[in-house]
Amino acid sequence: MNYRIIAIALLATQLGSVVAASDCRRSPAGFAKNLDQCCRRPKPNLSAYSRECPNIAERFRTSDLDKVDCLFKAADILNGEQLKIDNARKMVKKLYPNDPEFANTVLVSFEKCQSVVKARLAKIPKRRPTISAPQPSAVTRNMILIGYMTCAGHELPLNCPPKLWISSNECKITRDYLTNCQSIMGGNRPFIGR
Repeated sequence: MNYRIIAIALLATQLGSVVAASDCRRSPAGFAKNLDQCCRRPKPNLSAYSRECPNIAERFRTSDLDKVDCLFKAADILNGEQLKIDNARKMVKKLYPNDPEFANTVLVSFEKCQSVVKARLAKIPKRRPTISAPQPSAVTRNMILIGYMTCAGHELPLNCPPKLWISSNECKITRDYLTNCQSIMGGNRPFIGR
């Protein structure tokens, strides 16, 4: 048996993994700067939660943590970092009553993010609770919200219903990158951008 050939083959395999990993560290040229431009999301019916969250419809953005937190609390979709699937299902059905297919897409995206959020939280050093700041702290709660919103935003192009998907070169590059780099990113999935 020729051990040099085996050693070269093993080295080539390892180098291929390193090259693949480096390709995923940075989004490629042509990557969609706004993931919403690849999946035409219907406008959510935020008025469904206006009683519990009076200002929710005013310039709602997923980066507005106070509004997202109010929505998640009103819908009661979280138990710590765990998603309450039945409540999340009810929430997305209320938010997208005219598009059950898209509502299911959002739910699938949130479900896939549970392990990502859990892995990210596991990396945060635990602190001992105090009387004035029992766990989970506001910071931890915000990290959970950011984790779900960021992850779900990245999952959406992967799960986007065909009728809502924009067929463009930029969106193909974006979907390919998200699909091919998902296993590398896993629980370490960074905020995607350039």
